[in-house]
Amino acid sequence: MRKGLLAFGSLVLGASLVLRLMPMPNRIGPAKGPHLEATIPSEVTGWKVDDEELGHTEAVNSTVDKQLRLDDFVFRSYSSGRLNFDVYVAYWGPGKMPVQMVASHTPDRCWTENGWQCTDMEFEVSVGAKGFDLKPAQVRSFQMDRQVRHVLYWHLVEGIPYNYGSRFNDIPHPGKWLTGFWSGLWEGQPEQYFIRLSTPFSFKELWREPAFLDVMDALSALGLKREAG
Repeated sequence: MRKGLLAFGSLVLGASLVLRLMPMPNRIGPAKGPHLEATIPSEVTGWKVDDEELGHTEAVNSTVDKQLRLDDFVFRSYSSGRLNFDVYVAYWGPGKMPVQMVASHTPDRCWTENGWQCTDMEFEVSVGAKGFDLKPAQVRSFQMDRQVRHVLYWHLVEGIPYNYGSRFNDIPHPGKWLTGFWSGLWEGQPEQYFIRLSTPFSFKELWREPAFLDVMDALSALGLKREAG
């Protein structure tokens, strides 16, 4: 573990030196700007909806802000009776954030660094319900003390799910990290979304809830819907 972190640190340092010597191009295309507040439902009949602080799960807010340099984000929790779930969506416009840096801030890394233990994982899983044909998700379960959280997450790079591979991503894959670095260096940084849902309940149970379907319908419009054909 320590050797892996040292190697990754050396990789980041070397890449940083190269970036200081070479200009960074920007991919053509305007950023969407703030739009998530209006996209993700803030009111759902029969459910309480709250906006949460960005560092609620991962880390201290100021640290997260500096690392992620978000163009826009929404972090909302939904609760009704015994059921609850939360939705976190982050957005970076073209030219803003290296793909490999966004890919390194997953629950695999951020949650485990803050005391959560991954108890189950699945990769590139088709999730959804009738009428919701979504792009494959990363599926995780975490536990800390007696708390359990089930997680779905997607990292969309120009609408295409980032290929994390079939591994636990507490340390970024060196090959994918370098590929992202060189791609960004020569082509510029693409538009990206990171989308995460978490709940202490089974997602199978939530898919039966109209409120959850409303939220997923909104997320589908951000690029989660699988294209026909």
